[in-house]
Amino acid sequence: LIAIGGGLALLSNWLRVFIIVIAGHLSEMDHYLVRVDHYNFGWVLYAFVLALFFYIARKLPQAAARNDQAEAAVTSSQGPRVLPAVAAIAAIALGPLLAGNFRLAGDDAATSAGTVGVARIDLKGASEWQAAPAIGDWVPEFPGADAESLVEFSRGNERVTAYTATYLRQVQGRELIGHKSRIEGRSEGRLARTGSWSTGRDAAVRAMEAEWRSAAGARALIWWTYRIGSRDFTSDLPAQIWYGVASLWSDPVSAIVALRSECRPDCEHARLALQDFAAVALPDLLVAASRTGDRLE
Repeated sequence: LIAIGGGLALLSNWLRVFIIVIAGHLSEMDHYLVRVDHYNFGWVLYAFVLALFFYIARKLPQAAARNDQAEAAVTSSQGPRVLPAVAAIAAIALGPLLAGNFRLAGDDAATSAGTVGVARIDLKGASEWQAAPAIGDWVPEFPGADAESLVEFSRGNERVTAYTATYLRQVQGRELIGHKSRIEGRSEGRLARTGSWSTGRDAAVRAMEAEWRSAAGARALIWWTYRIGSRDFTSDLPAQIWYGVASLWSDPVSAIVALRSECRPDCEHARLALQDFAAVALPDLLVAASRTGDRLE
């Protein structure tokens, strides 16, 4: 039964995704399932699959032979099975109640959270970099973050903008890595992943890199690193998997630190500025972003 249920769950989800993709393709992304809502469609499909599961379960042969006489005697002596019915109803109601409680708790946390400025953080070893409020048009989008900050650091002619976002708890619609999260922000342009970089002592500081290009020809390099609990990640999938595993026994604080430097006069100079800044500041920024969760809680 467990294997059949798991198989039907996977099959139904693949079917759901396939139908939504085809609907979007044929309607040029204007179908109701794409434009308005596909959440309830999943529940309708789930109802059909659940009915199929019950049908299959009833058709499975019984493994052990039964003694009809003994079963009839036990059934007549027990009378109506009220307790199992009550327990089943309670179990069915428990899931939605818990889900609603977690959702409300997450919403309250988002409402009461404040914004923590990185300019007030003591960056060890980065005293030559001067902090000031960011005035550019780069504002990454991470919906539902409990705390965010955006600060520009300068050293001579070098400029590095640092962005942090912290999540106390990730839920649907408030995710560190989601389709609504945009490291490039709302600015028009194209983001191309270029690889990963290591810097600092013994290459202990690691970050992903992408190059942003605007239609007008402007370019910038963006470095970013995820922190889940006390572990750092430079890849989306391992970060998501680790959060899923860690959330089984705790609510790990999730954070991202992103650094951006414009390619002036070229991207090699921007990369050198990011390397120098990340080597002395990125570890402190990651720690500060994760500790933001402690202050908010």
